[in-house]
Amino acid sequence: MERTTMGAYIGQLYLITIIAIVPEAISDGHTNPGTCDMGASKCDLYLDVSLWLPMRRNYGEKVYINDTDGRLYVHGDESYNQIDPDDVVLADGSPRERTLTLFNKTMPGPTLIVYVNQEVKVHVRNQMLSDGVTVHFHGIEMRGTPWMDGAAFVTQCPILPGQTFTYKFTPKRKGTYFYHSHTGAQMSMGLVGAFIVKERKLDELEEHVMVLQDYNNAQSSDELFASTGLLGFISTEGEPFASELRTDGSYSASIKITSSLINGKGRLFDPQGNQLTNTPLTVFPVKQGQAYRFRVIGGAYSLQHKVSIDNHKLKLVAADGNDIDPIIADSFMIHSGERFDFIIDANQTVDNYWIRAETLQKYTNYTGFAILRYEGAESIDPTSSVQQCSMENMCTVVNCPFETYPNWTCITTDQIHSTTPAPTHNSGSFKEFFVSVGFAQAENNVFMGHMNGISLKLPSVSALTQPKEVTDICDESKCAAGKFCRCYRSLEVNFGDVVQINFFSAGKYNLASHPIHIHGYSFHVLKVGYRQENSSVVNAQFLNQYISCPNEFCYRNLGWANQSWKGGNIPGIDLDRAPRKDTVTLPAGGYVVVRFVADNPGLWYIHCHQEYHAQKGLGLLLNDSFSAIPAPPEGFPECRSFPPPDWLTSDKRESLPKDDENTTVARTDGRTFTEEEFWGMFGALLFVILLQFIISVWCLRKTKSSVSF
Repeated sequence: MERTTMGAYIGQLYLITIIAIVPEAISDGHTNPGTCDMGASKCDLYLDVSLWLPMRRNYGEKVYINDTDGRLYVHGDESYNQIDPDDVVLADGSPRERTLTLFNKTMPGPTLIVYVNQEVKVHVRNQMLSDGVTVHFHGIEMRGTPWMDGAAFVTQCPILPGQTFTYKFTPKRKGTYFYHSHTGAQMSMGLVGAFIVKERKLDELEEHVMVLQDYNNAQSSDELFASTGLLGFISTEGEPFASELRTDGSYSASIKITSSLINGKGRLFDPQGNQLTNTPLTVFPVKQGQAYRFRVIGGAYSLQHKVSIDNHKLKLVAADGNDIDPIIADSFMIHSGERFDFIIDANQTVDNYWIRAETLQKYTNYTGFAILRYEGAESIDPTSSVQQCSMENMCTVVNCPFETYPNWTCITTDQIHSTTPAPTHNSGSFKEFFVSVGFAQAENNVFMGHMNGISLKLPSVSALTQPKEVTDICDESKCAAGKFCRCYRSLEVNFGDVVQINFFSAGKYNLASHPIHIHGYSFHVLKVGYRQENSSVVNAQFLNQYISCPNEFCYRNLGWANQSWKGGNIPGIDLDRAPRKDTVTLPAGGYVVVRFVADNPGLWYIHCHQEYHAQKGLGLLLNDSFSAIPAPPEGFPECRSFPPPDWLTSDKRESLPKDDENTTVARTDGRTFTEEEFWGMFGALLFVILLQFIISVWCLRKTKSSVSF
């Protein structure tokens, strides 16, 4: 009886210890992502993916914006306690609710800050009910760890509901990057967040992070996709809609947008420009006389934005995480997937100034707003005005998607100067690819995205780690010059090749600009060409005199009109200063020439970063040095359809142990323990468990001390 009482006491003590300590250890790990310690060699970060609703705070608390004072309150709260805007996912302030999918119930997701050459583990937990998810760290090249790139059905299987997946990688270059879902249409559901890689030294300037998003307050992404790409261009009200005309004469993607957000906050406007919501906006505090670095991330899924700050010049210092020669500008254009860093001097009168993220739509207003607030200024909306551009006062705009525009001095992408030289065409085995980009009309009048007339069909397995199971591989001989195909297609390169890809937007139905993103690489932009007409004039065919097309579709057998340009001999290229990027805007009717050295073995996704376009097949894969691709970690998840291929079933059957006369099974005789032996072993077991738990808690606290949240 005495032994029983002692055993029970020890068990109760152990249980009490667990109840008291474990919740703190778990909550620290899974609810608070953070900034890695500068001096740590390793860092753990945590992301939970779950569904959420805008304008909600907690369970049973619906928030509204008071039209009089612009403050937040909870419906039914007669005490009128004000709600902190940072405690609510506001979006554009519309009372309409649509389902969001978020990282850690915030939009955008938490800013993750790590350091160069630091081993980073990002633990992702899928808490959704029905959907899988993956996370892509946009701009991180994943050298040596291609299976951590996060592209669903390219480098990994989706993380299923209830599952966790740990991304483990080591960033090699400093810069502004971001993370987002790379499964289905989840980026437009809100799964976007900043990922900053810093050098191991103190910041020279105080920094602000700005994530730009476009937003639809009425429909979820699945509804949007169904109402456009699958079932025709018809709104939920039964009204047809089409791509919106932009001021440069091109068109935006055929996706319904209601507003633009800066760090998850924005306002709603009607077609006449009247403000419909008075949403509390993101405020960036500054102190007069000081300089600040802004890291701007193009987290939109469709729209291109022009960023400016009233009464302030912008000094651009980095593009897509790569340093550039500084450019003084009034504004810059940023498309989905691009990033720019700029520095401002807070040298104006103490006041509030509008930060604007304007779009190029000709007839609708989707402008996103935030506030630059000087220390000492009132907490009110600014009254500042946007700069008026004229022939006498030209506006300098960087990264224009067109060559000229009235009253603008356009600095195009290839006029941005890098600090590192591009490879020459004879510095290795030279491989040149010509890729046409656009849309085509497939069966049943459905429009599909394509590269060279082929709409990419992703496999049902992780192509990188299950290459033998990839099906529907393209037979391009069956895709005639004017025939549209849908299949799995890759470009083949070998280690050390100097790769040049010439992306063309030419031929029928190519009416939009496309932000082209290449996974696994940052490349040099050698040249950007534009259609020859004035940028404000619509040209339905978008032909280009420098591009040779065999027919109106321009799927295959296209190339340079001047044959002397082939083989890397394009004139007027400054290889010493060609900008380095990982996402570049291909102008409607124009072309982009990029070059890099194939030195990162893996299977890399190349696609338009407008989510709708990628979902419609506007992409292909880069099969880079297949024989040199490192093996994935032991136990890396696999996925496949059922039944599996016959060869896989037979391989597994042959590997099973056989129960025959040659199989020997070791046996041991059983014995009965005495009561004293039982309680002795039981007490020893409890002691070992308690000791292991204490050591685990100590390790967790030690890890916590190296990561600040």
